[in-house]
Amino acid sequence: MSDTKDWKLVDVAEMESWPPEKLEWLIEPIIMKGGIGFIAGPPKAMKSFLATDIALHLAIASTANEKQWLNRYKCNPARVLYIAREDPGHRIQARIKELCTGCGIQNIFVYRSAN
Repeated sequence: MSDTKDWKLVDVAEMESWPPEKLEWLIEPIIMKGGIGFIAGPPKAMKSFLATDIALHLAIASTANEKQWLNRYKCNPARVLYIAREDPGHRIQARIKELCTGCGIQNIFVYRSAN
């Protein structure tokens, strides 16, 4: 826990003099490392498909890999945990297989619950 003596009350005008923080991107310039976001849309708008596609691209990204998401956006490596609790297993399986085939992705490992 942080000690309160490390905190300082400052005037909002002083914030302008603060040096800008360097942004780190997972997918440049869409998903910021440490950021919070969400995917919203009406039912059946392919939100889960989009999330799976993003997760796969982040999982396979490496500094030597020039694979881009949507053939446009640079992906930086990240560990991914994708929990799909709304879709049945056969749909998730088909979706991952389709995405991997379409993107030329190989050697993806998936943890599956025993239930």
